[in-house]
Amino acid sequence: MIAGKDARQPAVELYRLLIQPLHPSIGARDLIVVPDRSLHLLPFAALVNPATGRYLVEERAVAKAPSATLWVKALQQDRRLSQGKLAGMLVIGDPDFDRDLFSGLTSLSGAREEALKVAAVRPGSRVLVDERATKRAFLTEAPLSSVVHVATHARSSRENPLFSALLLAREGDDPGVLYAHEIYRMRFTGTHLVVLSGCGTSGGQVSANEGVGSLSRAFLAAGVPVVVGSLWDIKDKAARDVLISFHRRLSRGEDALSALRGAQIDVLRRPSSEAPRPDLWAGFELIGGNNTPSKPATKPLQGR
Repeated sequence: MIAGKDARQPAVELYRLLIQPLHPSIGARDLIVVPDRSLHLLPFAALVNPATGRYLVEERAVAKAPSATLWVKALQQDRRLSQGKLAGMLVIGDPDFDRDLFSGLTSLSGAREEALKVAAVRPGSRVLVDERATKRAFLTEAPLSSVVHVATHARSSRENPLFSALLLAREGDDPGVLYAHEIYRMRFTGTHLVVLSGCGTSGGQVSANEGVGSLSRAFLAAGVPVVVGSLWDIKDKAARDVLISFHRRLSRGEDALSALRGAQIDVLRRPSSEAPRPDLWAGFELIGGNNTPSKPATKPLQGR
């Protein structure tokens, strides 16, 4: 991701190419984009409207879907789950991952703080940190939770996306590596939302037919209708600021898409020399089907 002044002109040009021609048909609606090829990796929220000078996220919420069919399916699942009883929230932060396998990685103190603050927003949340945040605990408890928030290291495999992984706590002979192919085999029948606060959890190799083979996509395929992930490596503090604001907004009754947009704007408009940099906030995106009944009906836009 290009940061600072160097990103401004490409963001304006991409807006002219991708968004401006659609103005007559989209009005003030939110956008659900079904991208094609490299557009899967484009942070649409950071595109700049040449007429107003504002980022797209300041004018409307933007989400992605791997396909229109998957978007409709996720939307139906989200609607079904919203009519049931919430089953609580699972928060995982700074797991005690295997240092022998991943000697180049350090502990994530910011992820621990993020997990504890996110859990405080939602009283009664189940919190797993350090050695308690094992793969076995995740496999057992995540499918039973309405919301799952994971703040840990993520590893993206461009050679084989099925071996992209979340690093959880080691336990005995188990190194605690949760691979994408294992997530694909899980079944989340009661989980509304998964938040993946790790580097590049929505990024990865782009397939001509299947989109991005990311960790976010794995959870969507496993039955989670709404997934929030990151397109690139996010600084610890930046991730914490965006996602704590996101959960606070959720706790006040906002839907996930509105909450993510609001959280990004909160960071964007913060009085700081770093806050406007899109690399600090625009990497987070929502994929899937998110119901926003108080707004005009959204419709997927095929990106080409």
